[in-house]
Formats: sequence, C-alpha cells, structure tokens
Amino acid sequence: MGDSLTIMRNRRKNVAFILLACLLGSLAIEFTGVFPARAREKDEFEEVNPLEMDEPDPLLRSNLDDIPLSEVEKRELIPVLDRLALEAETEFLAENGDRDRAFALWYRELRLRRFLGEIAEVEALGRVGKIAWENNRNEDLFFIRERLGEIQGNAEEETTLDTQLADALAIAYDKIRSYPQALPMYEFVLADIRKMEDINALERILNTIAQLHLEWFQYVAAETVYQELLDLARSQFDDASILRYLEQIAYLYNRAQRPEKAIETKLELLQGYLKKELLEKIPPLQISLAGDYETIGEGELASETYQDAFTLAWANQYYAYAGEALKKLAELYYSYDQLDYALEIYQEQIKAAEYATDEFSMMEIYERMGQIYLELEDYSQALNAFQEGLKLARSLGHKEDDFLEKIDEVYEFF
Repeated sequence: MGDSLTIMRNRRKNVAFILLACLLGSLAIEFTGVFPARAREKDEFEEVNPLEMDEPDPLLRSNLDDIPLSEVEKRELIPVLDRLALEAETEFLAENGDRDRAFALWYRELRLRRFLGEIAEVEALGRVGKIAWENNRNEDLFFIRERLGEIQGNAEEETTLDTQLADALAIAYDKIRSYPQALPMYEFVLADIRKMEDINALERILNTIAQLHLEWFQYVAAETVYQELLDLARSQFDDASILRYLEQIAYLYNRAQRPEKAIETKLELLQGYLKKELLEKIPPLQISLAGDYETIGEGELASETYQDAFTLAWANQYYAYAGEALKKLAELYYSYDQLDYALEIYQEQIKAAEYATDEFSMMEIYERMGQIYLELEDYSQALNAFQEGLKLARSLGHKEDDFLEKIDEVYEFF
C-alpha cells in the first residue's frame, strides 16, 4: 500500500513537472517570439543610415564604380540637387508639411552631394544639420555628425585634410553646435593662416574662434584670443578695433568677476572714448567702472566716478544714464550708512527721472526715500514720500497695495 502511494505521488510530481515544463516552454516560445523581434527592429533602426546609398539612385548612371562622374556631369547634377533641396525646404516649412518626408528628400540630396566632392557634401551636411539642431531632431543630428566625423577621419588618415576642407568642416560643426569638433578644425585653419601672414584672414579666424568660445562660455579661452586680437589691432594702429576688443575684454573680466583687471581695461577704454569723442558711451562705462571700485572697497573713487558719470550724462541730456548714476551713488551712500546724503541724491534723481518722463523710476525712488525716512524715524517725511509714490503707483496701475500697506504702517507711529 505504501509503495502504491509512493508511486502515485511520484506520478503526480512527474505530471506536475511535465505541465510546468510545458507551461514554461510555451511562455518561452511566446517571449522569444517578442524580444528577438524587438531586438531586430532596434538593430535595423541602428543599422539603417539614411546617408548611405543602399540602392542605385535614378539620377546617377549605373557604371559609376568603373567611370566616376565627369566635371560636366557634376555641373549638370548641381541644379538638380538644388531643386531637391528646395523641395525639401518647401515641404518642411509648409503649414501642414510632412517633415519626415522633407528630411527624406534632404537625405537623398546629401547622398548625391557626396559625388560632387567633400566640400560640397560637408557644406550641405552643415546646412541640413543646422535645421535638425534647431528643430531638436536628435536622430538626424546623430547621422549628420557621424558623417562629418567620417569625412574628417578619412581626410586625416589619408593626409588630405587641407585648409579649405577644415574650414568647411569647422563651419558645419559650428552649425550643429558641436564645439569640441569645430574648435580643432578652426585651429587647423588658424595654423595655416599664421604661415601666410595674412593679417585680414588672421583677424577673421581669430574673431570666429573667440566668438565660438563665447558661445560655449569659455571665457578664459575667449580672453586669450581677444588679447591677441587687441595686440594685432595695436600693431596696425586700428583705433576702432582697439576699442572693440577692449570692450570685449572688459565684458569678459566682468563675467569672470575680476574687478581689478576690469578697472585697468575700462580706464584704457575710457581714454579711447574721450579721444574719439564717443560721449554717449562714456556714462555707462563710468557707471560700470564705479561699480568695480565699489567691489574692491574703493568707496571714494566709486563716488567720484558716479558723480562724473552723472555730470557728463546730465550735460548731454542722457537722462536715463544720469538717473542710473544717481541711483548707484545713493545706494553707495546708503551702504556706508550716510542716509542724509543718500536722501539728497534721491532728490536729484527724481529731477532726472522727471526730465526722462520715467514715472516708474520716480515711484521706486519715493519708495526708497520713504524707507530711509522710516529708519531715521522721520515719519512725516516718510508719509509724504509714500503718498507721492502711491500717486504714481495708481497712475501706473502697479504696486498700489504695497504703498497702501506702507502708509498704514507709518500711521501707526502718529
């Protein structure tokens, strides 16, 4: 009896095992039918490169492997490809255009441009790549960047990379915002231009590289290039370029928060503006310069420079700059706890704002004056200032509730 029970239990286990195996087998069949298919789709997706020609294009003759396109055939192909590019652009920009179809047309154009030579292909890749980048078409951008890298790599391997191709590659990389790839190509061009001693070409490429650094927030690298451009301009006694590069360098020192170097550059720039009588540029430069003096703790120099900025701006009716200089000067006095002087400056700033018909600035000035009078416990004057500010706030439809709250706050002291 015991043996029979054991046999029956074993049979049940065997049956259960067989059923489980069958179930797992069917699941395995089902899943292996799904995942490999998806994997194949992924592989196919990665392998399908729209820039590769899988089959002959009807625009090309079939024996190209034996007989490349002649120069005449290339010239005849160019307008055909231009029309293809225009068709793609029209489709892409149409209100209900099919953008995928547009890129399919562009890809065909790009595949065919390859037969016109590296430069023609690279220029076209940059043009289409720029559109891909601007429209967040990352997949298209990937294929275009890969093709540009392939062209560059082949040229470097075969030692056929020359200035013209490097320049075309640099511009194309720049268009697709590929800074790490663009910079070496620009530097390749730069090295060649240095050998030619062509001042105009050298200035152009240095400006291009400096701008590239700026766009990628590489301020130290940009500063180095602009310093070279400044030296170049000085060697040519080019005053206009000297001022332009000094402006760029001052901007970079500001971004890098290097006030001592900024002061040195701005003082030189100030002399240049005075020499060229560029009066409209002087007040904002002086205001910026005064701010640098503040940063390094030179309060007296800051005060003098703000006053100089105000005087020049007021004399030449640059009322907005005059008001800005007074505002900064008042804030400077306030920071040194010279509240009475700050109030005097704010009174002058109101006059400047009136001349500039700047009601918004006037409203803000009255608000600041009211706060200072509160600190001085001069509640009557604080009330007057807030009431004047309220009138302007109502006129502007802005901050009316803020002024009403401040007025209620002042009344508590009466």
